[in-house]
Amino acid sequence: MLSRPKFAWVLLLVLTSGRVSAGMLDLAPRPLPFPMPTVTYTANGQAHSLAELQGRPYMLWLVSTWCHTCIASLRVMDKANEQLMQQGFTIVLLRNHDNDGAPGPDARGFAQQFAPGLPGQANWRFGEASAQMKQALNAKQYPDIYYLVDAHGQVQTVSTAPTVTLDRIRRFAQHAENMTRKTP
Repeated sequence: MLSRPKFAWVLLLVLTSGRVSAGMLDLAPRPLPFPMPTVTYTANGQAHSLAELQGRPYMLWLVSTWCHTCIASLRVMDKANEQLMQQGFTIVLLRNHDNDGAPGPDARGFAQQFAPGLPGQANWRFGEASAQMKQALNAKQYPDIYYLVDAHGQVQTVSTAPTVTLDRIRRFAQHAENMTRKTP
């Protein structure tokens, strides 16, 4: 069995090999689109629900802070953030529940270490996924998985490695911004 860091490295190799793209991986726990489950996370010692984000498009990104592809993706998201912020797009970066059993910083500390400008951005939220969230959205314990959720709370995409799939994220944010403007 591969250790978590080795698994992350193998995943990166597979995603960048040209044989399998991140868009082809079947990571969704059920057929798309589906309503985002009512699950919670912890931020600043308080429980929050994803339902608080209803009415705006967002990306729920679950990471393990030992994951090297997550570090690379965080840096890519940092560079893309100005455009995403202008589109009213929120990113909720959560450390996987118990960091999948490995030591490491919390989500805010992770961002501070590898993309120091992000923790001060208004469109970013940081926290820890609950055990309930892990069971509902990441039962297979992927170190890097994200959900693109529209303003109606519907999960439209489940993928991994924003480094590889940034164009998909940008298109979703742009489309979501246009749909939000058209909705009365």
